[in-house]
Amino acid sequence: MSQRRLRLSLAHYRKDSCTEESCHYFGTALHAKQAASLHAKHGTLQYHQVYSTQSTRDALDAFRRSLGADWSIDQHDMTVELYVPDLQTLRGIASDPEFASFYHLEEPYLSRRHVVASLGWVEVILRNIMSVKQRLLRIAVSHNRHPSLSEEQFHQWATKEHCARAARIHARHGIEAYGMLFNPETARTTVKNLNRTLGGSWAIDEHDVTVEFYLHSLDELTSVLEDPEFKILQQEEEPYVSGKDIVATLGWVESYVQNGRVVNLNPDGVPTYPNFGVLADFSSEQVNQK
Repeated sequence: MSQRRLRLSLAHYRKDSCTEESCHYFGTALHAKQAASLHAKHGTLQYHQVYSTQSTRDALDAFRRSLGADWSIDQHDMTVELYVPDLQTLRGIASDPEFASFYHLEEPYLSRRHVVASLGWVEVILRNIMSVKQRLLRIAVSHNRHPSLSEEQFHQWATKEHCARAARIHARHGIEAYGMLFNPETARTTVKNLNRTLGGSWAIDEHDVTVEFYLHSLDELTSVLEDPEFKILQQEEEPYVSGKDIVATLGWVESYVQNGRVVNLNPDGVPTYPNFGVLADFSSEQVNQK
């Protein structure tokens, strides 16, 4: 049996005085080396930054309209994600004096307004996404379970009946990775308690599950949605998934800790990813050309 892997996500807005490019510069060139080293020291398995810009939100909204989907588009600019083996790892990070210094460093760039936190465990990853060197996009769609189901019933359906079939379809259409983040009441209570110990400034995400697709273009997901086998899967979801309060986000992923080691930084601590102008360019997406 694979070890359970927890993920803490913190979604931030940039300050009004901070441009999208400046926010990205802070997170990567100014902060990634120090943050990655700290997280790796405490046993973090993976540390990701996910960036969303107005261009990604516009592309996602165009994609949503093309599907006729009833999604809300998340407006956060930067999401930090820590994959850890246990809660003790998070406690170690939170109690480290170096971590406390991050607040001062973030002050000119990140807003304290409506930071949204979620804690859950991740299942059904197709492959190691950090073996991919070019820009990798992620679309995440958060759902609530149908109110007639318990958390255990919903998890049983999602993992035993839905995910294996869905993963085969996604792999067939070139999706790099696919996963589900489960966020039950026990996890929400835990992150609320963690929030209190850190000053109580977070809002807690209340969704039951977030479905995540890692891909190079939205065209890949379009081909999945047009697959007859996937359409059957969607029809089968109705008794299990609520159609209310669906929230979606699109961004690109940068990873700075993988398998407990600092990665994707050169000897000077500079990220090896393409520059912001390349990463934030969504003009080639077909949904933006209609």
